[in-house]
Amino acid sequence: MKRCIIITAYNPHGFPSFIKQTEGDTVICADGGYHLAKEAGIRPDLIIGDFDSDPAGTCLAAAEAAEIGFNQLKV
Repeated sequence: MKRCIIITAYNPHGFPSFIKQTEGDTVICADGGYHLAKEAGIRPDLIIGDFDSDPAGTCLAAAEAAEIGFNQLKV
């Protein structure tokens, strides 16, 4: 199965450089994680939330990934 990467706004140092987006990855941005993805040059497949840093967006993103069928997530 493809990999799902969920980017949240909870990393004060930006998007971790050790996570490399590869072909076939699905990227979901939760809330303010969209801004980190944009800075890292990553185009998300799905954006969830209202672009703040509320943890509810991360929960929604994980639930959506599970609904799609992912059983492994990188958050």
